[in-house]
Amino acid sequence: MARSASEPTERAGRITVLLGILATVVTIGALGGLFFTVIQPSNSLNSFQILLRVILVTLGLSLGVRQAIILVLSLVGRRGKAKPEATTQGEQPTISIVMPAYNESENIRGSIQSVLELDYPSIELLVIDDGSSDDTYDIAKPYEGIYPGRTVVVIRKENGGKSSALNMGFSLSTSDFVLMIDADTQIARNALGYMIEHMADPTVDAVAGQVMVRNRSEVLTRLQALEYLIANSTIRAAQSFSKNVLLVPGPIGLFRRSALEAVAEDLSTMPERDPYDPQLVSPVSEATFAEDFETSLRVLVNGGGITYEPRAVSQTRAPDNMQTLINQRYRWIRGHFQVSRLYLQTLNGASSPKLKFWMWLTFLFDIYVMPLANVTIFLTLLMGVVLAGNIGLFIAISIGTYLIFASIFAYSIASQRAPFTLMAVTPIFIFYQTFVLTGAYIIALIDETRRIKMEWN
Repeated sequence: MARSASEPTERAGRITVLLGILATVVTIGALGGLFFTVIQPSNSLNSFQILLRVILVTLGLSLGVRQAIILVLSLVGRRGKAKPEATTQGEQPTISIVMPAYNESENIRGSIQSVLELDYPSIELLVIDDGSSDDTYDIAKPYEGIYPGRTVVVIRKENGGKSSALNMGFSLSTSDFVLMIDADTQIARNALGYMIEHMADPTVDAVAGQVMVRNRSEVLTRLQALEYLIANSTIRAAQSFSKNVLLVPGPIGLFRRSALEAVAEDLSTMPERDPYDPQLVSPVSEATFAEDFETSLRVLVNGGGITYEPRAVSQTRAPDNMQTLINQRYRWIRGHFQVSRLYLQTLNGASSPKLKFWMWLTFLFDIYVMPLANVTIFLTLLMGVVLAGNIGLFIAISIGTYLIFASIFAYSIASQRAPFTLMAVTPIFIFYQTFVLTGAYIIALIDETRRIKMEWN
């Protein structure tokens, strides 16, 4: 008897759930092992060794319990919420796609071509060249025109930053649904069909797609690919269960027009109105360097729901050298600090209980606790080995940490349908997270504290 076409998908789903359960069990088991190892009574411990153990238990348990909660919620969301199926083309509304571009001559051709080849019946593409100094505009301009089911408009404006370009594109768009994408990304052919289905739910105002790294030939880019997968499969999937995805990523995010217009109305009296054209309908704020995060957060504060669709894949090009990576993360972290202040000072009071829960469990924890905790744990372990001679504890915690990461990676790869060859960089991921990402964090923290000016481009 021939097997059903759905059998491989169902089998993959079962494997993913089993790996998720395994990751949760390993995480909880490692936490238990840490706790019971560290609290074992010993008359030979001095006050310094006791202090080291207290630090390890406090930080290790806080990080581990948080991760276990997120894993459980991501699994509950996966099992308790059926994924929508793409509708037939005749039922799908027009989608406006806004693509801001600045010095993207290397990528713009492939990005435009990927939009033209989408398996979707009606698309309006607006390419906004933000005063590029290279030939981005010259490459994009020949694509302008009307195609079957496609309209392409290419506009060049004075350089004003990504937010300004997005606002111009939004003002010129005409559809009830607006997809914002980056000019260095390429979208999967079926992405729009999966995303638009979520909009059948009137409580959903935005859909976050999955961002995957397409240049995975080097160790550094593979590490970033794993980093993206973890965020998607755990945090974003868990947040999606309650329609509180905090961040709709710049490479692929679909919004309901009315939700963006409401955000623009909120921003209309604020001083960061677009200085290049104050008449624009401007839902994307100039106030922070994390424009995608702020826009998403304001949609949620206004009562809109945001979900995650893992099958809507956008392939982006990740930094392939350390300097470019540090510069990218520096900008992201500066923006996240700015959004955190905006939330705590202005938006917290208007937030729903669910939004507050996710802000504190994930974003605020990640920006204010996680980096410092990672460094503190590493230094505590190092002092324990060098000063206290406790090599056994160092080895035990290292093995436990590796097992946690490996199990979470396996679950993340399976749930996002990524290649398992990415597991090869698991042994060095903790060093990437502790030194590279935390290094960028410390630099950004110092500059943000000193209010060092940073340019958009």
